[in-house]
Formats: sequence, structure tokens, C-alpha cells
Amino acid sequence: EFNAALRKSNEGCALSNQIDLLSSLPPSTSPSLSSVTSSSGKMATDLLLSALQRLQSVCGPFHHELYAVRGKLMTAYLLAGEYEKAFEQCQQVVSYLVLSLQHVPYHPLLGLQLFTSGDLASHCGENVYAEEMYRWSRKILSVAYDGDNDLLVRLNDCLC
Repeated sequence: EFNAALRKSNEGCALSNQIDLLSSLPPSTSPSLSSVTSSSGKMATDLLLSALQRLQSVCGPFHHELYAVRGKLMTAYLLAGEYEKAFEQCQQVVSYLVLSLQHVPYHPLLGLQLFTSGDLASHCGENVYAEEMYRWSRKILSVAYDGDNDLLVRLNDCLC
């Protein structure tokens, strides 16, 4: 049983490594945005979902490999225009970051992910949740950036 779980873990890591390799290709050799949103986009999301399922079967719910795959899956869903699914993955990424960065509660990465979560929530009609995410994001990002920063200006515009 342990060997079977180890094999699944290695398969999941191999899939994640393949995805890393694809995303690191230079722009001249990587697929264009239009091809990502076509059938190859479906193939990418299927591959990422498969990796996610395999990793979930052998890892804890907050394993760093799951975080990496969820981030890539969120991006693939965004490119495919599947905002509700991207929002679901974004919420999982935020959960991971909250737990992983609890010793650094004002980490800019968390603030940026919260901003993304707010944008996706707003797009999905979850306006109350979006406002909560924007406020939390502003609280964090105002530590890292001054008030004139374009990011904070845009964030403040979202709260008006």
C-alpha cells in the first residue's frame, strides 16, 4: 500500500514538473494564449486536475505541491474564462497562504492573492465577500506599498 501511494505521489510530482517545464518555456516556443484557451486549454486543465487528485490522495490538504498545482489550475481556468472555477481554486490558495504565512501575517504574497480573490469574487457576483477580500488585501498591502502606489490606488477604487 505504501509503494502504491509513493508511486501516485511520484506521478503527481512528475505531472507538476511537466507543468513547470511547460510554463518555463520561452515565449517563442510556448503555446500562444489563443491555443491555451482552445482544446489544449482543456487538456491543460484536465492534466492539472489529474495531478491535483493524485496529490490529494497522498498528501495532506495543505501540501506545497497542492498549492503549486492549484495556482496553475487557477491560471488555466482564468485563461479559459471559467471564473467560478478559478475563484474556487483561488480560495484554496488563500487558505494555504493564510496557514503557511501565519508567522508573517502581512506578507505581500497573501495581500496580492487576496486582491485576486476579491476580483474573482466580484466577477462571480459575490460582492460582500469581494469587499471583505479587498479590505483585508488593503490592510496587508498598505504595509508593503505607499498610498500612491498604483496597486493601492486600484484597490481603493474597488472599495468605493
